[in-house]
Amino acid sequence: MPVVRIVAKYVDEGVVDDENKFFLLASINKENRIISGEWLGYFITDGRKYPFIMDHKGTLWYDQSDDMESEDTNLLSKPILLSEYFSFNIESEEEVTYKIIAVNELP
Repeated sequence: MPVVRIVAKYVDEGVVDDENKFFLLASINKENRIISGEWLGYFITDGRKYPFIMDHKGTLWYDQSDDMESEDTNLLSKPILLSEYFSFNIESEEEVTYKIIAVNELP
């Protein structure tokens, strides 16, 4: 099962934003879906990195100055392919969308 580096960019009303990026290291199966487990990643937003752990349910967990925050994503239900879209909820109110721009298999 290969380990891949997934890179995605934020999409706002159909326009890809080069400033906000998503990075995740994970193993994928033959169907190009993320294998259940805990995976490390980070966002770059406004030039700042926000690390997270994605759990077996697809929840992103952040450790922000003594507070644990989480966001739900549909990434586990999507194939990990170029140009595939996925989304997650920010503070359970706003849904944001990202587009996969690179999937690189690691040695």
